[in-house]
Amino acid sequence: MKIEVLKFEFLNEPGAVAELFKTLAGHEDEKIFRNKAIDVLVNRIWSEQYPMIVRFVFLPYLLYATCFISYMTFCFKLEATSTKVQSNWLQWPLLGLCIIYSCL
Repeated sequence: MKIEVLKFEFLNEPGAVAELFKTLAGHEDEKIFRNKAIDVLVNRIWSEQYPMIVRFVFLPYLLYATCFISYMTFCFKLEATSTKVQSNWLQWPLLGLCIIYSCL
């Protein structure tokens, strides 16, 4: 049985993680990602951030897209020469959610 301990004490400083990822992103040689310490660090941070990305980015966008598509489907009437907005009880709730998301 083999146990390895990796010390990342410098990451407790403010802005250290962002600086590390900027450095990794700007590095031209991809061999750096074969480093075991960097692989462990990236996988650990990704496993913590992925659920937050889904919850705070993807799901709100999915709600926005659903509201926008519903608004375009149920509130617009396409004609040969023009487009008319039909007054519908769904219009303002759908638009309200889209506007709130657009302001974020």
